[in-house]
Amino acid sequence: MDTPVVRYASSKTCSACGTKNEQMAREPVFWCADEQCGHRHDRDENAAVNLARWTALVENQEETLPLVAAA
Repeated sequence: MDTPVVRYASSKTCSACGTKNEQMAREPVFWCADEQCGHRHDRDENAAVNLARWTALVENQEETLPLVAAA
């Protein structure tokens, strides 16, 4: 069985609260779309935190799908 491709919007998702910011363009600084959170972070570092958490989740799951993922 082929493994399906799972897409995760790591650079558009807030690493503090999980809110996805659809308005993110190619800006170097990530900003959270949730006004109560207000998290700001270097975009690449924000994505790295999200991917590290996602990887840990996948490695600790016997069945990895379905994962919450977004393109």
